[in-house]
Amino acid sequence: MIIIGVDNHPSDQYITFVDRETGEYGERQLSHSEGEAEKFYRELTARRVSVRVGMGATGYSRWFEWLLAELGIEVWSEQHRSPKTHELHSGNCKTLKRFFRGEWLDEISQGMVEDFKLRRIGEKRWGEIKGSAVSGVTVNRALSTLRLIYNYADPGGFQVSNPVKHVTFFIEAGRTRIISPKEEQAYLAAASQHLRDIARIMLETGTRPEEVFRIVMASLDFVHRTVFNPLARQRLPGTS
Repeated sequence: MIIIGVDNHPSDQYITFVDRETGEYGERQLSHSEGEAEKFYRELTARRVSVRVGMGATGYSRWFEWLLAELGIEVWSEQHRSPKTHELHSGNCKTLKRFFRGEWLDEISQGMVEDFKLRRIGEKRWGEIKGSAVSGVTVNRALSTLRLIYNYADPGGFQVSNPVKHVTFFIEAGRTRIISPKEEQAYLAAASQHLRDIARIMLETGTRPEEVFRIVMASLDFVHRTVFNPLARQRLPGTS
């Protein structure tokens, strides 16, 4: 499978891609007006290559979504998530790329993630609150995004361990905080089977209680190990 990230604009698009089987990766700029982009995706389909596209759109992109649908190419765009969620993960990814640029998923260790925590918490903010220290909450959100990336990697066929799994998050005072792995295991050990199943779904997919209670058997895809969230209308990766 080829995974393609698309930065789509009215006149062209910039793509980064990686071939999961060969390890080949690269970047390209594809023109829309000259038909270069359409030709690129049609050639992939003609070669019977399995493709998954992730897209952040600026400008008119409906024609591109129609093209991908026509070709049967799986697409994930920011429209699949709420704008605030997309904005949060997009900003976190920019931060993560500054620290982990050049590293493969299987090269990032727990020690590197711990180092990211310490270096990030020592940075200063930019923008309206320039000069103030980065908070533990901000670092936790970036760690959550990194953990989510690895949760998606396993169903996507990348056999990598999650280096965030045993990393302790910063304590968030005065607001809902992320529970630690130790607290997670303690709750699962003490909960009844019914509550334990609900908690596992929430922990593995990031869903809320009201979303879990709307999941039915038809929402489960055991072949691709995914769960359809009917409230948010999105398909979420599960784990083994």
